Amino acid sequence: REWLESFRDGDVSDPAFRQRLVDAFVAEVVVSEEDIVVLYNTKEKEPARCSRTAPKMEYVRAYANSGPAILGGFIILRIRRSTN
Repeated sequence: REWLESFRDGDVSDPAFRQRLVDAFVAEVVVSEEDIVVLYNTKEKEPARCSRTAPKMEYVRAYANSGPAILGGFIILRIRRSTN
């Protein structure tokens, strides 16, 4: 809990604080022609790097097909690109 509270008084205009937020909560962003997939860390620990810890991207896309999902310690958000 203390770790999470350490972000409460941060200055969002400070680039170092913004980087700390990204490092702590965003595990990976994958951009492809069909979609953008963002994996967020859900555990208090050193930032995860998906190349070692996340499920394979084909499972991630299928699992998060109908909206945000939780899989393997990550919150997954899949944003499909417009076909227009």
